[in-house]
Amino acid sequence: MAQEMITSMKLNHINRLIFMVAMGIYNEIPAEIDGKDNVKNNPNQIHNLKAAQIIENSNLNYTLLRPGMLIDGPNTAKISQKGEPVSGFQTSLSSLADVTYKLVTNKIAGSNESLGINL
Repeated sequence: MAQEMITSMKLNHINRLIFMVAMGIYNEIPAEIDGKDNVKNNPNQIHNLKAAQIIENSNLNYTLLRPGMLIDGPNTAKISQKGEPVSGFQTSLSSLADVTYKLVTNKIAGSNESLGINL
C-alpha cells in the first residue's frame, strides 16, 4: 500500500505525506515498559516496518506517526524521535489528533521524521 501511494503521489505531483505506522517498529519500547510489541518480538509489526522503510526511502516530505495502543484520555502527548526509546506504550486519541493537527497546520514541521507519540 505504501509503495502504491508513493507512486500515485508522484504521478499527481503531491509531495507531502503523513502516514501512521505503529510504535515498536524500531524496537523502541523498553522491555521494562512492555516490549512485546517491538518488531523483534511481534512479527505482526513487520508490515508496518516495511511501509516505514519504503516511505523513508522515497523522496517525499513525509512524517511517520508511531502511536502506541490507542486509548481514550487527555492530550498529554510525549513525542520521541526515531532512535529514542519511548516512555510508554499507550497513546490517547486526543494526543494523536493534536499532533496530526499541528502537522497539517504547520505548527510543527515533522519533515522527514518518524514521531513516536505516547503518554
